[in-house]
Amino acid sequence: MKIILLLFVITILNGCAILAIKETARVTDIIATDAKDKNEHKKKSNEDKDEKQNIIDCIKMIAVCF
Repeated sequence: MKIILLLFVITILNGCAILAIKETARVTDIIATDAKDKNEHKKKSNEDKDEKQNIIDCIKMIAVCF
């Protein structure tokens, strides 16, 4: 009876370990996706700033030429 109970407990713990591994993988994937999205947003923001600066520089050049 003790052996059966021990095997039952091990089986339950093993199932929990598998579930914990799956959840950890899921959380890691979510964090990695979030970091990727933040990096892409930062890159897009920098591109927008560069474009705005180019427009401002162009307007300044036009003003100087007239």
